[in-house]
Amino acid sequence: MVEENFFGDYPEQFWYVYGDLFNRYSQAVPHKGYNKLKEIIDMAGKRKKHYVYHSGIDKLYLKSGFNKERYVQAKGSIMDW
Repeated sequence: MVEENFFGDYPEQFWYVYGDLFNRYSQAVPHKGYNKLKEIIDMAGKRKKHYVYHSGIDKLYLKSGFNKERYVQAKGSIMDW
């Protein structure tokens, strides 16, 4: 899947891999570290003064309850592609 034209040359394999990734990411559950980070933000009194800049593609910050208005997903999400 690292080839430039993988989708064009091997569409069945592309959709197999993409479908598997999509299913895994859509079923992923945030680990307890996300809640710990929210606790730190609250302890610092920064609930309305923080932003999350995330380079992953899974939206786990949003699934764990972070404010959508204070969240930037650098690469986009596999759910949005």
